[in-house]
Amino acid sequence: MKIITRLMMLLLILSLCIPCVFAQEDEAVTELFLFGEEELVVTAARYEQKLSEAAASIMIITADDIKKSGDTTLIEVLKNVHGGLERMAMNGYSRVVFRGQSIGSVKMMVDGHAVNELLYGNYDWWRNFDLDIIKQIEVIKGPGSALYGTDALSGIVNIITKKGKDVKGVEVNARGGSFKTAGGSILAGDIIKDDLGYRFFLQQTKSEGPHCPLESDILNGTPYTRCPGTMNEGFKTTTLGLDLENNDFYVRGMYFQSQKDMLVGSSFSLADSEIYSEQYFIEGAYDYKLNEDIVLTPKVYYHYWDDVVLDGQVFPAGYYTIVPALPPYIPKDFNFDGILEYWPEGVYGAGGFKSELYGTELKFETSLNEIVKIIGGVFVEKSRLYDVYTKANMHPTAFYNYGSFMDVSDSVNFNKGGKRTITGTFAQFDWKIKDGLAAIVGARYENYSDFGNTFNPRCGLIWEFSEKGNLKLLYGTAFKAPSFGELYNQHNPIAVGNEDLNPQNIKTAEIALSYKPLDKLQTELTVFQSKITDGIGLDASSKILPTDPAIFGNVLEQESIGVETQAKYYFKEKTYLYSSFVYVESETSGDDTLDIPQYSGSAGFNLNFARYYNWNTMLYYVGEQPRDGRGGDPRDPLNSYSVVDTAFLIEDIIEGMDIKFIVKNVFDKTYYYPSSTSTSDYTRPGRDYSMSVGYKF
Repeated sequence: MKIITRLMMLLLILSLCIPCVFAQEDEAVTELFLFGEEELVVTAARYEQKLSEAAASIMIITADDIKKSGDTTLIEVLKNVHGGLERMAMNGYSRVVFRGQSIGSVKMMVDGHAVNELLYGNYDWWRNFDLDIIKQIEVIKGPGSALYGTDALSGIVNIITKKGKDVKGVEVNARGGSFKTAGGSILAGDIIKDDLGYRFFLQQTKSEGPHCPLESDILNGTPYTRCPGTMNEGFKTTTLGLDLENNDFYVRGMYFQSQKDMLVGSSFSLADSEIYSEQYFIEGAYDYKLNEDIVLTPKVYYHYWDDVVLDGQVFPAGYYTIVPALPPYIPKDFNFDGILEYWPEGVYGAGGFKSELYGTELKFETSLNEIVKIIGGVFVEKSRLYDVYTKANMHPTAFYNYGSFMDVSDSVNFNKGGKRTITGTFAQFDWKIKDGLAAIVGARYENYSDFGNTFNPRCGLIWEFSEKGNLKLLYGTAFKAPSFGELYNQHNPIAVGNEDLNPQNIKTAEIALSYKPLDKLQTELTVFQSKITDGIGLDASSKILPTDPAIFGNVLEQESIGVETQAKYYFKEKTYLYSSFVYVESETSGDDTLDIPQYSGSAGFNLNFARYYNWNTMLYYVGEQPRDGRGGDPRDPLNSYSVVDTAFLIEDIIEGMDIKFIVKNVFDKTYYYPSSTSTSDYTRPGRDYSMSVGYKF
């Protein structure tokens, strides 16, 4: 508490001194700052280019941005991208929604390697990925399948990690905070010889989680419900990585282990259960220069997952089945096997699987007279989900008591497993029409062994109308292939797979304007319109009885139109104000999209002073979120909320050492994430504190 008290006093003193700081600082901004080198990106075209030349709505989050911010996890960084919304499921999986596309998907990559898992395409395991290893994050909002294939429906997140040439030494970091959160990392890297560099890192973080209250669950009103109670958000992650590269080749591998509590439970009932993932990947590529203008890059990659999707309670102690729902409501033996449908210690379940993905790609890149640049390639990829198992002490669909906890994989396994092969080709032409005007045209064709072909084009026109601004006109399509869960789930009381599914598709058109009306003011405006067809969801019409599970089907259609704006005003190079505002109208099958606010935004400042100190504060706002009235949700819309986070950073006051203090939800606001009608809304944490110390040798 002494540290917290001193921190709050320090922040108060700083707020009083801000006018003095501005009065004392030289108002001049250096020429390097105003007209220095532009940021570079690699994700938009699969080669390095200037941000202004990228045919995409792209946002760069640098290591310096992360260091100054109050973000402590990857999901927090992405949530704070303008227009980003975090959504949580009952099992604790988190994802980020862009542009009101709640049925869309985001392709998550680490150094260009996709990490979306195969059962549902989730990337939640990476939500606590170590931020200290990140060089920059490139976030593309909009379709990306023309270059990256499946899952790039609503956007792409590419986490670019620090390499040996970026580290050049050893960095150690330690952190701790509220909810018994503690962690640390070591990062080492350097240039060994000539241009050959290495990078090694090891990280571990664990936390008990905030224990936020849950008012009600699906068992509300029964004698065995645990509500009101507290949700489970504890986790432990371990990451190990090794990278070798020079100008012509790279080999990198990463091992990742995550263990976390289920937020509520697997059946909308507050219970104690966990999920777990152990995975690793390895990838290598080599740039072979045929001549000065043509480069061939063969690449091979492999990714392995060992996932546990449930381990623990499904329903709490004392649970008894009231199916059929006829009085008297007491334990019964409705299947006449001599065992009462009663579980004094609770209903337990366990399920898991292994999966793997491997492939190879041959990419080429060539330039013609510095006017046309062409990239393209061919690829083959195989994946499979196997060794699926299910354990239970209750039949998952008939709800009778097995009498003991047993392996039931042979009779009622939750997924039958599957495999697929993908072959395809892609190409993109970048044409510099004249100074300040360029066009791009590209497309990707893929053949899936389980559902057929996809073809996704993109095109764009980029006009740099002055040194202060550019205009981008963009159009593209994208898709998300049906996942192995959507195809092959079985013996589930809620959702059953459908092997006849088609991929989800999206068409998006957008206009993006970037302009500096003043040397110190950068503004951006994007207008977009998108339409998702063949959206995958549960088909209510597939039920024969109300208690039957629904089957996945291509039953959804979603349209979104909106405006995204952001601005940043610099008082000096490291002291600035920033803001964003997003307006979205989103409809799903003719009704307002549930849980998507029309308005969201952020505002904040970054104050750098006295050489060693940096203070960053951000207000994050989310507007009122509608319910699914058509689906029978009688609740009022979820109220809007505003949350303020602040971070105070001390850099190099001791050479090589950084110390950061973070206060989240400074004003201890009570706010919620939306839930289904089966539970009350998910309360989010109140005020919490953390501190980190880093040292570079």
